[in-house]
Amino acid sequence: MDAVVVRRLRDEGEAASEFEPLLELVVLETLHVIAHVPHEVAAGLEPGDRAQLVLDDAPGRRYDCRVLAIDPVIDAASGTRRTRLELPNPRHQVVAGARATVFFQPADREKRRAEDAR
Repeated sequence: MDAVVVRRLRDEGEAASEFEPLLELVVLETLHVIAHVPHEVAAGLEPGDRAQLVLDDAPGRRYDCRVLAIDPVIDAASGTRRTRLELPNPRHQVVAGARATVFFQPADREKRRAEDAR
């Protein structure tokens, strides 16, 4: 597993107990995107649906991603539902934590299920 150390939780030589984390790692090959999606849009989504992500600082590029999960609870203050997406990032072109806009593609679920079954 390729990963980047983002935080060291213990110093060299410092005692640690069994199962206590020593490092915080980030794997960059696949990023998990959290999008706050209006309820009206989220209601039409399901895991596996495709989307495209456009970074705020690179508006000319689109990155394919897919929906992993949609929170069943609506945030009362914003009227949105947290939606988690998976973004393949094999060349580390997308920096984790970057701001972006997500465009959901109309669901062609029968076609997608046929492709996934192959």
